[in-house]
Amino acid sequence: MWGLECLGIIDPSQSLCRKKAKREHLNDFGEKLTILPCGRYEVGLPWKSDSRNLPHNKELSWERHEKIVKRMKARGFLCEYQEVFDYWERLKIIERVPENELKMKNVIICHIVS
Repeated sequence: MWGLECLGIIDPSQSLCRKKAKREHLNDFGEKLTILPCGRYEVGLPWKSDSRNLPHNKELSWERHEKIVKRMKARGFLCEYQEVFDYWERLKIIERVPENELKMKNVIICHIVS
């Protein structure tokens, strides 16, 4: 009914693992911490050490792109949609990806557009 942790009963092995992990995180933080000449602090982002490489999702992203283009064409919005991107590009809000970077494996975050 109740977890033992709620009652203040903690497995000693779990407690040691948590303490060790906390100590490692603090050490990692301390190693990444630098003080800049202007007096500001800079620290690297915390990453999980056991993280796996993420898939690039390029095929999935391209399929979604094609579906969006098809839907925009069917609804008659494709030209207006393109005009928005052209306008943003002129304002330097967005920029084209250089050809040499297109061949690189990057993580492409997919998002659903309805």
